[in-house]
Amino acid sequence: MGADLYLSSLPHCQLTDERKEKITELVDSVSDKEILAYNEDYLSEELPDLSMMDMAYGSGSEEEALATVVRQLILENTFTVLEQADHPRDVGSIFFPGMNYRVLVTGGMSWGDAPTEAADYFDKVSGFEALWDLLQSFAEEDFKCQ
Repeated sequence: MGADLYLSSLPHCQLTDERKEKITELVDSVSDKEILAYNEDYLSEELPDLSMMDMAYGSGSEEEALATVVRQLILENTFTVLEQADHPRDVGSIFFPGMNYRVLVTGGMSWGDAPTEAADYFDKVSGFEALWDLLQSFAEEDFKCQ
């Protein structure tokens, strides 16, 4: 048993205020049920105590309040990855012949944990297919301008 190579990637796009709004709209448009399933499958975040939810988010269903927390986590992780992409410490930006957009990549050798701090953020975003597609469309726009 040894280390495995662990890589994560996301489309590399510039983050503007307009794009932040579009990303937020996309995440907000996903049903509570899908958002909570995404948390279970990809984020695995421990959600806050339900007794505190009414105080923080107002009255409503528990599912709605939990989905609001998960949406915030998705947005925070997405914006963190894209904002740090221009000043990488453990992230690279690449493209291959035939691709019409750049990709952010992070990773390294792993013994079961994330090899870089950025890999944690990437993993919490990269499984959200609709978000990936939106980021890819932004990255393709940026690539045309280069």
